Amino acid sequence: MKKSKYNIWILAVVLALMSTGCSSDTLSENGDASAVTTSINPGTLVLKAFYDDYQGAEHISWSIKDDYYVADFSLNTEPATAWYSESGELEVGKTSVSSAKFETAVSTVLSQMNVSGWQVKGAHQLDRKNLSTIYQVEVTEDNNDINVYFTQYGDYIKTAYDSQDITDEPIDFSSELSVALQKIFSNAVIVDVTSTSFQITNVGILDGVRYKVVSFDADYSWVATIWDLHDNEIPDVVVAGFKNSKYGSQTVNNVKAKIGSNGLNYLYYFEQESKNVILTITEEGRLTSAISY
Repeated sequence: MKKSKYNIWILAVVLALMSTGCSSDTLSENGDASAVTTSINPGTLVLKAFYDDYQGAEHISWSIKDDYYVADFSLNTEPATAWYSESGELEVGKTSVSSAKFETAVSTVLSQMNVSGWQVKGAHQLDRKNLSTIYQVEVTEDNNDINVYFTQYGDYIKTAYDSQDITDEPIDFSSELSVALQKIFSNAVIVDVTSTSFQITNVGILDGVRYKVVSFDADYSWVATIWDLHDNEIPDVVVAGFKNSKYGSQTVNNVKAKIGSNGLNYLYYFEQESKNVILTITEEGRLTSAISY
């Protein structure tokens, strides 16, 4: 975060406005109130933090959402958004980045989802308090806006329809969840937290540079940990178990490792007869289940 040489000046002007009861305008960094298109005044702490964090911000508009001050603005002519707490802490910063390095990965993800005719609209970097930086790639397909997320190391996180997506907003999670996670992965950095309809909370983490998803039940008891594997990480006995099965001729989209109450298993993801299939193979190479959906 860069320090603005205008901080003291801005602070003096804001205090002057507050002391005279003039709260209808907030100030841009150069002191031009007309550059701000809202009557909301976020207060001294928030304004100072904002201009420290985003020097050169233009066309700033402030709003309030869920007890946060939200700034929509332009940075280097590109759209950006920042969420601040009342105390001036940056909760989420969303800035534009080039989408070029993500297009191959997005193509792979959407192909596996049988999504076609899509176009990339743009990409953003999300910097979030106490969480790992992630990247959001915006895609449009048949009038649907889809967001595809990746870690800072390029691993796929998830896909969400924009109308239902709140990943680029502050994430609140309980201290009990943090404690439960630290017992298993003491040095993990949280990437994402989502809850399912089955009272399972999935916590995406970076275990070093490896992206993993750790699942907990409603009592914050560990359920399972799952992560993607490269071809050279799959044991030969597991590969043989798949190839020698009735599914052995299928084209595999992905293989994951999963540790749970029944030990270590390997999950093969592929398509068969227009259905998605998840095949579970034990570490001894024995097939235990095949789920179609």
